[in-house]
Amino acid sequence: MSGAVSAIGDGFTVVALGLMVTTLTTDPRAVAAVFVASRLPWLAGLYVARLVDRCGTPAAVLLAADLGRAAVLLVATAAVATDHVSVPLLAVCGAVLGLGTLVHGAARSVLLPKLASGPALAKLNGYLSSLEGIGYAAVGPALGGLVFALGPSAPLAVDAASFVLSAAVVSTLRGIRFDPPERRSRRGPAGLVRTVVRHPLLRVLLAQSFVLGLTQSMVLALTPLFLRDTLRLDQRWYGAFLGVAALGGVATGFMTPHLWADRRGTFALASGAGLTGGLAYVAMSGQRDAVPALLCLLAYDATVGVMNTVAPTLRLEWAPPDARAETSTLFRQVVLGAYPVGALIAALVARSSGVPTAIGLAGALAAGSFALAAAPLRRAIAAAGA
Repeated sequence: MSGAVSAIGDGFTVVALGLMVTTLTTDPRAVAAVFVASRLPWLAGLYVARLVDRCGTPAAVLLAADLGRAAVLLVATAAVATDHVSVPLLAVCGAVLGLGTLVHGAARSVLLPKLASGPALAKLNGYLSSLEGIGYAAVGPALGGLVFALGPSAPLAVDAASFVLSAAVVSTLRGIRFDPPERRSRRGPAGLVRTVVRHPLLRVLLAQSFVLGLTQSMVLALTPLFLRDTLRLDQRWYGAFLGVAALGGVATGFMTPHLWADRRGTFALASGAGLTGGLAYVAMSGQRDAVPALLCLLAYDATVGVMNTVAPTLRLEWAPPDARAETSTLFRQVVLGAYPVGALIAALVARSSGVPTAIGLAGALAAGSFALAAAPLRRAIAAAGA
């Protein structure tokens, strides 16, 4: 519940920060600086997650992350309201919010396996994925633009309020404590990477995460151009287009835990979703009308809802017990690292062969990679008993 509430506020902030920078300057370097600043904390992600893994009160960490982000947003709101806002201030705000998001995600990875296991853990992951999808991808951005019209500080104030509400929900979990493992590994980030790579199931899931990040960024980077130049849609429809498509992931996020309740069909869900998603991108690249293209993207997002339930559940179950936060952060870093690579590949291909070709290539890469990984994934699932 707390994740869903703050996700709506995050959607507000994504829109608000971008729009706010453009009101201060037309320099694209300034816009990029604010975006990059929000990602900088992830460079130290494994070290931050290691500290979270050592904490016996993950609920308290969640609470601190929410209240810290609320405080930063209130300062930014006051700065905007009093005309003291600047690009450096927004960059610092983005960096602190990024750190809070990192800490919050790491603490949740520690807490969830303590609250549930097996089918119940899958249900938690599926529901969280769906609720956060509603907030971050659909409701937040759609309302953020409207609220920004009321005043540039309004979305920031709404996001601050969302974190306060999220903290109130998290505070009900403050009594949950557990003792960290007595025998804690001395491995550093490099040791964790070796541990994950040596584990058959985690290794395949990590490779799939990289492929998904790479191909998804290839498509997302070009979607505005695809809508404008290929589908001939007004740019004002961009947010609505992505928001409607996100409903596919919301629906399957709620459905998958029930389909997977007896833990059968793990391979079919994990492999079939990736293959189907890649084919949906290929089909989307050939569309020239908005409705069929939207249906293709809706189908892709539906497969993402499946993967956002199955993969995190398997990852939390098979990660080292003393490094769940670190393992989840490592997977997130792999995805984030794949984003700029995918965007660069998409730009090069689109420039030489056109936007539809680049989107089709992304789909072919995703489908082909999941097809090649099918046999190793089947063996890994069988070996792990998942």
